[in-house]
Amino acid sequence: MKCEAQRLVWSPPSAIVSGKPFRRSFGVLLPFRFFWMACPLALWLGLTLAVQQATAQAPQKQAGMAYQVWAFDGSSYRQVFAPEQTPELYLLIEHPVALSAHRTLLYYWPLTDRYMADWSGLNQALSGTLELLQSDHLVKTVEPTSVSLVQSGTGTSTPVVSLVTGAEAGRQYAAYRAALDAYARQMTEYDQAREVYEEQMAEAMKRVGSGERDVPIPSPPVEPPPPNLYATRPISAFVFTPEEGYYTLQLRDPSGQVVTGSSRSVVAFGPQRRGLSYTVIPEKKWTQPEQSLIPDETLYLAEGSVLYLQPRVAQEYNEAYYRRLKDPQDTQGREDRSVWVPQELVSDGVVEVVSADRTIRSITEQPYLVRQTGGTALGYTITEYHSDQTPEEQPTFRAYRLELDVRSGRWTLRMRDGAGQVVAGSERAVRLLNNKRRSWLYLPALVPAIMALVLHIWRRGRQG
Repeated sequence: MKCEAQRLVWSPPSAIVSGKPFRRSFGVLLPFRFFWMACPLALWLGLTLAVQQATAQAPQKQAGMAYQVWAFDGSSYRQVFAPEQTPELYLLIEHPVALSAHRTLLYYWPLTDRYMADWSGLNQALSGTLELLQSDHLVKTVEPTSVSLVQSGTGTSTPVVSLVTGAEAGRQYAAYRAALDAYARQMTEYDQAREVYEEQMAEAMKRVGSGERDVPIPSPPVEPPPPNLYATRPISAFVFTPEEGYYTLQLRDPSGQVVTGSSRSVVAFGPQRRGLSYTVIPEKKWTQPEQSLIPDETLYLAEGSVLYLQPRVAQEYNEAYYRRLKDPQDTQGREDRSVWVPQELVSDGVVEVVSADRTIRSITEQPYLVRQTGGTALGYTITEYHSDQTPEEQPTFRAYRLELDVRSGRWTLRMRDGAGQVVAGSERAVRLLNNKRRSWLYLPALVPAIMALVLHIWRRGRQG
């Protein structure tokens, strides 16, 4: 590159190698003074555009009305956000629903295609009376009450979540706090007993190392179990149990005026069909269970495979309704399709394996314990749980163990309830696959090679 006094002259590499500067009319010619003035100007323009772009990405918020809904989704309660931009609420029948009304800052977030709330900016709880109308006729009024979600059986495979209202909500929350405080005290005592045990164990090992015999071994302390109850802090909400149909919901303030933005159309729906689903836990992949939801499905099992089955009540819902139940802003569901939803576990019954209308095996539910393999190798073992053998442990899961030690066949899986009746929708076709290799299956692939070899030998014979 050759620099003159007032110009920056661009020269291609070929000209530089040859030692001859190359000038073209379309070369880059910049005065030195203009170059040093242009750099700060370009930097300033870039920063200005970046700031303007960042400012444009900030969402525009406006005050509006929104409901926080605690709705039952078929298996548990979930919290649903319903801003005033979504005019419809979808609710399951036969289960109580809790709504709390709020005035907050609403904004649209394009990354999720959802309206969001800035609760930290504004969160004003609205009071009044909730009204349910049908065909413009008032059918029900609801006054606010204290509400708490209570989960019993925490830490087990079958926790139960219920919506508790009124004074009972306060009592359940107080019981939960008392159980939590008691557990904290028990854990403190356990930690202290554990330190004493470790000191006694170290002393016993020291005595054994010195050659002393008949040294008593201290017993370790038993860790206290955590509380099997959980309760949320009670809040004020409107609680009602919807009946199937279409309603209009609105909030009327203490002065008798309908709160702006509180009107919603309510679609209360129920299941289309009921059946039984199975959670299928393979013995070799117990951390990756699979679901058999549809009664017409077929289970394909490899020879010698062991499965653990967990039957669950299942109900079929309209896909669009169910998706909007979980998210009122969802637009992906279709009304001409359905979805099966597994619900609570079924433990009172017997799982049968049937072949040609003959029951060849009956299986009862048993508790099982999963233990990690010792050492550095990865793996685990699943054994039947016995409380008298391991009182300090709890079963990992409960299931029906299915093992078909036959080579092939066609079978049917079904369940009978405690009364001995076959549960509707519990039938599943079972096909056992023979996974042994058959060497003769590869013989047809050798036919072209054999024919080519014979033809090659025949041609060489004619040429010779």
